[in-house]
Amino acid sequence: MWLSAKLLQQSQSAPPVAVHAASVLAQELGRVLPRDHFEVKSYGDAISISGVGTSRGSGAGSGIAWYFALPLPKAVSFRLLLKSNADFVQDFVATTLGRPWPAPGARPHVRRKQGVFYVWWGGDRYGDGLVRFRPLTLDDLE
Repeated sequence: MWLSAKLLQQSQSAPPVAVHAASVLAQELGRVLPRDHFEVKSYGDAISISGVGTSRGSGAGSGIAWYFALPLPKAVSFRLLLKSNADFVQDFVATTLGRPWPAPGARPHVRRKQGVFYVWWGGDRYGDGLVRFRPLTLDDLE
């Protein structure tokens, strides 16, 4: 499912931090999702995940700007964005593939340590993750 015209219209007036966050999230998702099943794109402050190959026809979209509209520090908003999207992506991918992703019992994790955000699925520590984003900082949003 590609993003609706309304969501795209909202994206055009999004704050720059939301546009950068969507771009970072799309890049990282594109790097960690099974490439033969999904394609990830960013449009302004929104991302879309579309099925390809055997997953064709599945899709989802997410707007990002509202996370940064909350009266919270940017670091808190970014952590909320990462956590909610990690949960959503895991559920979406597992449903689309018809099996647990990335593995049975794997859970999404988001941690912030000394200004660095770590996102991974599976394992209790970042280094033990089955699938991991590269470490992210608030500078990635600039």
